[in-house]
Amino acid sequence: MQKRTYKILDLVFIFTSLCLVGFLFWQFGSDSTTWFSSEKTEEKSAEKKPAYIDKLTGIGTDNFEDSNPVPLAIMIDNHPEAFPISGLNEAKVIYEAPVEGNMTRFMAIFAQNQTANKVGPVRSARPDYLDWAQEYGIPLYMHCGGSPDALSRLKTERGLIDFNEFYNGSYFWRDSTRLAPHNLYTSSSLWQSAWEKYGKESFWQSFTFGQNNSTTPAVEIEVAYSGNFKVGWKYNYLKKNYERYFRGEKFLDDKNDPIFAQTIIIVKNKTKVLDEVGRLSIYNIGSGDAYILSGGRMIKGQWRKSKAEFRTRFYDDFGAELSVPPGKIWFMSVPTEKEITIN
Repeated sequence: MQKRTYKILDLVFIFTSLCLVGFLFWQFGSDSTTWFSSEKTEEKSAEKKPAYIDKLTGIGTDNFEDSNPVPLAIMIDNHPEAFPISGLNEAKVIYEAPVEGNMTRFMAIFAQNQTANKVGPVRSARPDYLDWAQEYGIPLYMHCGGSPDALSRLKTERGLIDFNEFYNGSYFWRDSTRLAPHNLYTSSSLWQSAWEKYGKESFWQSFTFGQNNSTTPAVEIEVAYSGNFKVGWKYNYLKKNYERYFRGEKFLDDKNDPIFAQTIIIVKNKTKVLDEVGRLSIYNIGSGDAYILSGGRMIKGQWRKSKAEFRTRFYDDFGAELSVPPGKIWFMSVPTEKEITIN
């Protein structure tokens, strides 16, 4: 009888324990589910789409001014004696094209309201860059002198605000530690002052931003502008950008940071030598081969631009427009006869 009583008590104890465990499991399980759900809600909230798109880069932003920024263009030296260069990493878009001397020069596009403490060395204007600059409305075009063709166009065309250091010296400065002509600089505080006095807001069209379907690898790029002027790019998987190389060495700015871009656009252009100095005319109205690189991938197509169009566009072999992946953009014009290697 006593053994039987013990068995009943054991069964009662086991049943009670199971009920208690079930209750605790339900209670904590409910709390855990609630917490997990709350965490997911917070993650979704944190991943909400930005309110606006930076019109220069296509990158999402919550800053309204970035949805329609006021662009300006600055001509920047790329002679080896100008290294290290200042301000390229702060620029939103950079145009690179060949000039005399078998080398290239940059035109950096900035937003008027952004901050950059030192940009340069500032160099002279070339006519081909004027066509690209005009894709940004009527921007302030900052330069120091220029070729005869460029200066003539700047006087007669209304598509740019000609801001030559020769006549606007107070908006630039010379670095006494460097040799001329590779020592002229400007800054955002100076160009903002210039804009307040001379600027004109204007409408302009952005690139068509988006992703392209591409599986072609593009991890290492080399562009041979000349035998001793070779530009390279290598994709950095950790930083998700391309880092620039020059003559096989990583290209660093004045802060000792690698020069980078998230999107690289390479276009092939016909060129013509204009004079005994070796100045070039670049045929950037018309069409030609184009390569769009982003995320370690590449898609090939064609660039097109007519005199009536405001923006260079890109198309695949079937005539469908290609997108420009969002990010800091580096646009490279390469003569048709020059070699491009993409791996």
